[in-house]
Amino acid sequence: SIQSSPTTLTKRCGNKTKSQTRVFSKADRIRVWNRAEGKCENCGSQRNLNWDHKKPFALQGGTNFENLRLLCFHCNQRAAIEIFGMEKMEFVKAQS
Repeated sequence: SIQSSPTTLTKRCGNKTKSQTRVFSKADRIRVWNRAEGKCENCGSQRNLNWDHKKPFALQGGTNFENLRLLCFHCNQRAAIEIFGMEKMEFVKAQS
């Protein structure tokens, strides 16, 4: 579970530019963390937090502050199921 700071939830970009990656900038993550007060923006949980694209990256959602939110794992999964459907999410789960 993540409870300490916005920089704890970080992924590596490698050699990709920001426009080629789904990773949000540190500055945007800090702004969203502060906006959300370190809690899921949907249910208020402080456990198992995830950075989430409001409009999914797979659907050309931007990697910017306006498209970033902080969700717990369960709210993130529910949002993905609403957008992509249960069948797609079960397929993704089976691939990992």
